[in-house]
Amino acid sequence: IHNAQKSKIFETQYLGRPRAGEDIVFEPAYVVRHDTLSLYPQDLRYFTFVDLATWKDKKRICRNVVLTGARDSSNHLWIARVDAGRFNPTEVISLGKAHAKQFNSKVLVEEVGYQVALRHFAKIDMQTPGSDPYVIESLPVDNRKNAKDLRIESLQPFVKNGMFHILNGMKDLMQELEDYPHSATKDILDCVGFLIRYARPSTKSKPVV
Repeated sequence: IHNAQKSKIFETQYLGRPRAGEDIVFEPAYVVRHDTLSLYPQDLRYFTFVDLATWKDKKRICRNVVLTGARDSSNHLWIARVDAGRFNPTEVISLGKAHAKQFNSKVLVEEVGYQVALRHFAKIDMQTPGSDPYVIESLPVDNRKNAKDLRIESLQPFVKNGMFHILNGMKDLMQELEDYPHSATKDILDCVGFLIRYARPSTKSKPVV
């Protein structure tokens, strides 16, 4: 084997991926990881984004995701909580409500397909005894070609410059990041893409720790 081939094989094995190093979009070493939310800035304004899959389709691997994060005045991104799984609509509403209560966040949903109904039933849920109202709004539908990948790849400069912060326990997020663009799922990264596009820094909200 030539030296160049040896180098490429070693690089691929070292990174733990079945592909060459130049195929990597996000380098995990640049992600800033924290043990607890207490290490996050205390003046962040949080936003919760909901990414909905077709939950009845058992053949699809896509998951529903509820993600809360913030963008500070120095353009660092802080991911505070991620819930991803094959949740039914009732579970998604409960998770959105839990995120909003924990972080005093606004909940944002891209309304396509049956997602239009989610906001309606979330508002009905707020009117039940013992429930706390919160803000839930729609995001405009992004009809650009390859919109999801364009959103995800907007994260690249944040990661490259050490401006992307997560908690150590966010293993699914790290898996999607490391394997992109060949990851089995991209739903968590898609929510991060929405965060980049719509979150604005503020000093009004403090996380509950």
